[in-house]
Amino acid sequence: MKPPYTMGSLSTFSCAPKKFCKFILPLPHDHHHPLLTKTIARPWFKSPIKLHIMRQAFPFLCVAAFLFACNSSDTKTADESKMSETKVAAMSTNDLAYPVKDWGDWQPGSMDNLKMALQALKDFETGNVDACMNAFADSIQLRFPEMEGKFSKDSVTKMFKADRSSLKAMQIDMEDYETVKSKDGKQEYVSAWYKQKWQDQKGVWDSVVCMDDLKIENGKIASIDEKQRKFPKKKM
Repeated sequence: MKPPYTMGSLSTFSCAPKKFCKFILPLPHDHHHPLLTKTIARPWFKSPIKLHIMRQAFPFLCVAAFLFACNSSDTKTADESKMSETKVAAMSTNDLAYPVKDWGDWQPGSMDNLKMALQALKDFETGNVDACMNAFADSIQLRFPEMEGKFSKDSVTKMFKADRSSLKAMQIDMEDYETVKSKDGKQEYVSAWYKQKWQDQKGVWDSVVCMDDLKIENGKIASIDEKQRKFPKKKM
């Protein structure tokens, strides 16, 4: 007797692709069995062996994709930085409305300089002029409204003590500050923006807005350049 699947029942699989054939299951001899009306084959991606290979390969593919993305990002950042430096270099020549011959191309400066300068201002505010003067060089350039000159440290100490003793109280409301250095490292500055209030010996209060540029040389304050703006007595 011929097995029932050697004749017409075999035609059930005649249209199956070759990659399906090795997964075709033997059919029972009952040609009326319901399995004869269906193609019994497993798709290639459900093969246990190939699934195992895919599971092992997947983590490596993820790592490779991540490294490629990081490398692309680093390359893009480097290119953007290079373009930015080129743009700054171009603007530092004659591309600006007011060219500056000795522009320092300022970079972030020393935090020690900032700490020293702010402490000196705090000492003057609280009336401790001697502690304030510890931050100054032996020779000091002063630029104040209607006053400018280069003085010895002793002369500035006497000047500051006379100024501070004329006040009954003083208050500094700091708004902002920065510490910078030139790109070649030859110049260092600390700048501060603040509101200065004071009370004279008669009890009268007054105030100004100040912007100070302090030049630092060898870790000491060698110059003070102060700009002031008075508050209007009446609102506009």
